[in-house]
Amino acid sequence: MYLNCACSSGGGEGEWLFRSWPSMQARDRSAPIARAGYHSNSNSSELKAVCRTACKEAMVLLEAGHTSSDAISRAISVLENSPLTNAGRGSNLTLTGTVECDASIMDSGGGFGAVGAASGVPNPISLALRLLQKSSEGCLPLGRVSPIVLVAEGAGAWARQEGLNLCLPDDLITDRARSVYVDHKSRLDEITAHPPVKKRKMPPIHNARIIIGKKTIIIEISLQSVSEAPLDTVGAVCVDKRGGVAGGVSSGGISLKFPGRIGQAAVYGCGCWAERDAGPHSRAVASSTSGTGEYIIKTMLAREAALAAAEGQLHVAMREKFLESRLLTGVEERLAGVIAVSLDHQGGVEFSWGHTTESMCIAYCSSAQTHNESGPTAFISKLEAMDKIGKTVQTAGIALHS
Repeated sequence: MYLNCACSSGGGEGEWLFRSWPSMQARDRSAPIARAGYHSNSNSSELKAVCRTACKEAMVLLEAGHTSSDAISRAISVLENSPLTNAGRGSNLTLTGTVECDASIMDSGGGFGAVGAASGVPNPISLALRLLQKSSEGCLPLGRVSPIVLVAEGAGAWARQEGLNLCLPDDLITDRARSVYVDHKSRLDEITAHPPVKKRKMPPIHNARIIIGKKTIIIEISLQSVSEAPLDTVGAVCVDKRGGVAGGVSSGGISLKFPGRIGQAAVYGCGCWAERDAGPHSRAVASSTSGTGEYIIKTMLAREAALAAAEGQLHVAMREKFLESRLLTGVEERLAGVIAVSLDHQGGVEFSWGHTTESMCIAYCSSAQTHNESGPTAFISKLEAMDKIGKTVQTAGIALHS
């Protein structure tokens, strides 16, 4: 599921649009804005509240002149801190019952930072941001290249060296995550002990996400019940007042993953992307992805989607580069979601999204709403039951003018 917040800025004013989708199924079509509907998940009200908070906190930074990367880190941190999401606290557990998180962030200046399979790091996105910031300062003593990706114990050691907030690994495990783990592990043990003659289909796994932009940002989040766990990822994209663009993503990974498994959230060009063209008519674009990490990695979906979105062709990338990709031959359900924001040389912002999963939560907030204290608006929509999850794609977009 994704939560997207897109914002265009003109004289300090901006309009935000948040979209979130837990496993959504979709058709290949375009529309000026996604349809609204109802999502029956028991956590929907709490999830929308968390998204509103993330939107508000990111908006405060953008209004104060902070960078898009700062806003993304703040928004995603709010989501990582919520037990409702599959990122940070409340993440899915590995096969051995531990939490290992991935995260990355990229800006249009070429900066990138990522962390993989990190334990005891409550806000992986903050660690990814610090890696990006430190690498931009140049080489280390003796000409050593500053790292942009750290994993496992090395990531935790570096975070401690940098004075970042750490915790005991078990502090990130919630009662709900443990219940889901016990349920999934018992089913796995049963199937392992008594292999079925026919393939048994597990209940669907749901996931979600956000955006914030020029003032624009995106974020990803997950909904879960005791019998279902989030699939992957919390993410965000943002355009700040100076036209800086960034994308970010954070994930606890799939339920019962092997310890040490890395998803798209820690891989360059797969979890998020951001870049700016050169020249007088340059365009900046950022994207963030959610879904099955292995499939997104094989297709480098974040980069492919961003480049397509910059040309108003996100639907083409989702169809040709993902659903029809020969790299995924043999994969029956191809689950992914993308949010992208592009900024043209005249200051026009376009926000687009696409997904092959089932439902979407939408929240939005403008600077005017912030000023009159009405705050962000949030709701959840669902697609028709006729669509096939993981086999069709829905894309949509909206132009946000300064």
